[in-house]
Order: sequence, then structure tokens, then C-alpha cells
Amino acid sequence: MREPPLTTYLVRRAQILITRNLTDCLHDYNVTPAQYLMLSLSRRGGEMSSASLARRFTISPQSMNEMIAGLEKKRLVARTVGGEKRRTLQINLTPEGAKLLKACDRAVDRMEKHLFSSLSAAELHSFRSALIKLTGSPSEMRAAG
Repeated sequence: MREPPLTTYLVRRAQILITRNLTDCLHDYNVTPAQYLMLSLSRRGGEMSSASLARRFTISPQSMNEMIAGLEKKRLVARTVGGEKRRTLQINLTPEGAKLLKACDRAVDRMEKHLFSSLSAAELHSFRSALIKLTGSPSEMRAAG
């Protein structure tokens, strides 16, 4: 009898599937999944350190600064440096960024509806609840985008 796959293996396969679908649905907007997440985080504004953002995205602080600079160059976000030691960033969506994010949100909603269509409403609710329990509080999840 075959052993069932490890949970971590299944989660990784799901991550790959979701990333591929997210990349495809954002392609027409010239936005990567990481940029979409950054725009989503910027929606709420507030101060964020480059180091904490880099950890959240599992990238280097230098790569984070490059991503933010790229979004700034596209005029999707505006940033100011603040805090006592000038280590925190205030990142806000520009009007262009807010408009693009709204369009991306609609595309991602359609993608998710299609991607998770094999799950019943109850199964999807249970799945989401389990993911929230595993990854953090509901308020942390909403804040992340």
C-alpha cells in the first residue's frame, strides 16, 4: 500500500499551482505576484521597515528596495523614509496604483473562484480556516492583503 504524500509536499504543490495561476492572471497588468502583494500591503499605508518587508517576502532587503523602487518608477507607490532612525518606510498607493490594484483584485478573485471551484463552499471555508490557523490570526491575514 502506498503511503499518502507528506503534507508539506502537498502544500508546496499547491503553492506552485497558485503561483503559476497568479502569475498568469496578473501578466496582462504587468505585475508579478510579489508586486501584487506589495501593492496590497501598500493599500493600508503605515510604516514598514525594509527588513520586515524583506522577511515577509523571503527576499533580501536589497531585493525589497529594488521592488519598491520599481513600483515607484511605475508611479504605483510613493514612499517616504521616516522613524527616529530613518529605517522605516511609509509606502502609499498612488491613484494609478490604487486603480491598477483594483483591477488586479478583480482578476485574482476570478482566478481564485476558478482555481478552487472543485471545493464546496464548506470545504473552502474549512481550508481557509485551517490556513489562517496555521499561518496567523485573521487580522494578520487581512492586513497582508
